Amino acid sequence: MELRVNAKGKEWSLRYRVKIGAKWGNKRLPLGEFPTITVAAARSDALKAKARISQGEDLMGERQAEADRRAEEIEAKAREEASRVTVNDFFDRWMKSDKPKGRKDGGKELRRQFEKDVLPLLGEKEMKNVTRADILNVTDTVLARGVNRMAQSLYRPG
Repeated sequence: MELRVNAKGKEWSLRYRVKIGAKWGNKRLPLGEFPTITVAAARSDALKAKARISQGEDLMGERQAEADRRAEEIEAKAREEASRVTVNDFFDRWMKSDKPKGRKDGGKELRRQFEKDVLPLLGEKEMKNVTRADILNVTDTVLARGVNRMAQSLYRPG
């Protein structure tokens, strides 16, 4: 057991060795901050930890595995949030890119078409949930107005 002093303060910890494959590795298990954790409490926690370590447990390995699991959950949640991009969001992002700017009108006609025909029907829908039927609904709406060429430019089956 040791009392480590660093820039954040003082901390009790237990140093131990654990077999990792064919080799032995040094580990340090934090037991708590001094003076919040007294010498007696730190010693008691260290004895309990040593008993578990002697039974083959790797306490820091377990903490690291738990931290890795939590980090993966946070990352998965962030990926899920990022995948909730609406058609409006995606269109705005795309219009800010250099792709529409390469058009003769700088993308003005494209924006007008989308704002008139696509975004009112699909704008709030998440991109991952847009189906072929949704797209056909947009083109059918445009065709009902009698603008066949515009419907063709909005949707070209692949």
